[in-house]
Amino acid sequence: MRPTSLALSLLLPAFAAAKHHGSNVVSSFKWQRPLPYDNSAPLGMNSLCEVSRTFRGEQHKLRDLQASPGSTTTSPWEGPVQTYLGWHPYVGSWDGVDEGGDERDLIIMDYASVPLAVREWVEDQHAGRGKNDQSRWWLYGVFNRPKKDFGKAGGLGGDHKILLFAPAALYEILPLWVGEDSDCEIVMLDLSKYSAFPRDNSVIAWPVEHEVRETKRGKRQDLSFTIKAFYVTETDDGKAWREMWEKLHIQNQRQARKEQRDQRKAARETVGRGKDEL
Repeated sequence: MRPTSLALSLLLPAFAAAKHHGSNVVSSFKWQRPLPYDNSAPLGMNSLCEVSRTFRGEQHKLRDLQASPGSTTTSPWEGPVQTYLGWHPYVGSWDGVDEGGDERDLIIMDYASVPLAVREWVEDQHAGRGKNDQSRWWLYGVFNRPKKDFGKAGGLGGDHKILLFAPAALYEILPLWVGEDSDCEIVMLDLSKYSAFPRDNSVIAWPVEHEVRETKRGKRQDLSFTIKAFYVTETDDGKAWREMWEKLHIQNQRQARKEQRDQRKAARETVGRGKDEL
């Protein structure tokens, strides 16, 4: 294994974080790309299983789901959108950014096209049956598609349900989107294995592609996005490099604390000498 390549792979999260420096990233967004930019398994990790799936839906700006200013009519989406956004602050775009107000991105998918594992997770959260943070249920809203919107997505309307969510809501449960019927379904559907960064015996995932296309029918935008997930274990070389970096990090922390102590001691001695002179 090439040391330089492994070192670069370890620094990828820092580069990803720097990309959004100064932007309006929401405080709850903790996710950074865990994969190299060729979408392969991270260096220092063995891939025991990988799965990739593509989904389709609609992506809208908030302004396009609301009535135009001064309009005497209401948007059929106004009720669902107000209800959804009323439960909790917006969780972010694909990059975790909140552009604010009418510029916020929202995704709409037909509920029937959403994987069963995702639907069950959403319904458990709504019912208060979540095993962990009970407040996460608001990440996804489930609504009946407005009747006035009939025919805008595969002919569905009326009582047909839709899933409404901000793009960043995906990151919380990415493996559930791709795990069903995969070669490692049991592991993928176990969110206790899911990690935001590569580690031994973990599942990592990322939306490696997303494309938004304008339609001829107006403001709606067709969306397709691809999620890729890996079940990984740490290689011997990867473990050795990780332990080396961890040891170096601990040494740097100790040195920083020693320097702080020395600075405080020097400051106290300076104050003491000043008092003696008085």
